[in-house]
Amino acid sequence: MNKTSKVFSRLFLIVLFIKVFDVFKNLVIASILGVSSNADIYTALISIPDSLIVILGLDTIRGVVNSEYAHFNTIGKKEEMWRSFNNLFNILFIISVIVVSAILLFNEFIIGLLLPGFGGIKKDKAVEISYIIFPILFLKVFIGYFHSVYNAVKNFYFPVIAPVVVGIALLVSILLPYYNNDVIYNLSFANLAGNFILFVLMTGGLIKLGAVLKFKKIKFDEVTIKVLKGSLSILLLVICNQLYLFSKNYFASYYGEGAISSLHYSGTITSVFVSIIFATFFTVLISDLSSIFSNEQKAKARKLFLNTLTILIFTVLPVIVLFISYAEEILSLVYLRGNFSKAGIEMTLKPFYWDAIALFTFILYIIPTTLFLAKKEYSLLTKIGSIVYLSGILLNYLLTDYFGYYAISMAGFITTGIYGTTLLFYSRKIIGRLGEFFRNIALMILCGSVTLAVIWLLKQYIFSQHISFDFQSLLFIILTNSLITAIIYFILTYFLKVNFSSELLKSIRK
Repeated sequence: MNKTSKVFSRLFLIVLFIKVFDVFKNLVIASILGVSSNADIYTALISIPDSLIVILGLDTIRGVVNSEYAHFNTIGKKEEMWRSFNNLFNILFIISVIVVSAILLFNEFIIGLLLPGFGGIKKDKAVEISYIIFPILFLKVFIGYFHSVYNAVKNFYFPVIAPVVVGIALLVSILLPYYNNDVIYNLSFANLAGNFILFVLMTGGLIKLGAVLKFKKIKFDEVTIKVLKGSLSILLLVICNQLYLFSKNYFASYYGEGAISSLHYSGTITSVFVSIIFATFFTVLISDLSSIFSNEQKAKARKLFLNTLTILIFTVLPVIVLFISYAEEILSLVYLRGNFSKAGIEMTLKPFYWDAIALFTFILYIIPTTLFLAKKEYSLLTKIGSIVYLSGILLNYLLTDYFGYYAISMAGFITTGIYGTTLLFYSRKIIGRLGEFFRNIALMILCGSVTLAVIWLLKQYIFSQHISFDFQSLLFIILTNSLITAIIYFILTYFLKVNFSSELLKSIRK
């Protein structure tokens, strides 16, 4: 078992454990907020700092730092790397102070611009909460930057584990007396405090690895210039990406109480798999592929890239089948308690189908993105991504106008599908022809489709009479059908010779 596979396996188990805790935390918050105006305010505002970091170009540095620093770390130029790290720290510090000051000064304008459907008391409350949430931007700029540096020096585990402190802070805040008799204030303060603790922990960890943090005159050395040039080359891409993400809440805010929060709750379940894929594979692949390309080992890069992509798609297809077949039951099992009513389940159900199948297209675009970043094909990645994301904004407008708020998830599936297909087409220039890969994917999709048909028939004619919406019944039905889905899919892929379970289990076991 090679070194990369060991890292994947360990990270998978770590991230899986953390996501179980994260899901528990999200369920507690969901049971308190429900599908409501408070939930809309909290879920919309908490995403704004991340979004602003991206649209202002402060996040472009992450993928480029991972790629460039991994290269310099591989060839033994660590001193130059840490010197550049301190220069970039000073640059980001100055920019972050200016940005946070500006968004606090113009917070009402920003909320009106990004969430135009918020009005009256709802908008006033959002403005008040923003004074607590917006300063998180300063901390997240460095948390994201530090995370990429950890990955570049092959320290993958700590930056994945450390963010759990934010979740702990949120759970503790719920147990305390509510400020202004409203839990949304406690949650907002907890986010701020949790991210501050995370920032301190990650800073201390980097210092132990050799980093030096000093406020001094910025010097544009060779490594820093490479990072800044690479960041600028993908700046348009990330701006278009964030405009596309902004457009989701922008259009959803017009659809009344619960629209934004139901989209958030729908995506929370699928985000478990998204987070595992991103934290386990994305950052590690960028680092390892960069090192492999630095040593001019194209065949090794091709094998690592295609094996990772194929196994991920093989793994996620039966999950999609189960999510589509038992969407209502899964949502009820996860959310139906506290202030989360049956009406909230019905609102969340509509986008959930599309979020489920979008897991497939997410893999199709996120893994090829690592290849382009590692190969430093920044310009081509920017051209493809910018066009796709701008088209996605138009899709959000057109589809929501026709179908309603849940078309945001529909547009997400289409957008990531186009993006992933295009990246795969152009990836042939980097790693060669993909004929066998496409054949395997087509056969796996066929197996998934047949499995979906069988599970649907079983549900209609065998399990339907046993389904009730109490917790024990839902858990039994979902677990039973998870096993049946896995068995059917395993048998079909085995006979069509596209079964990669042995490779997956071998890695996890070792």
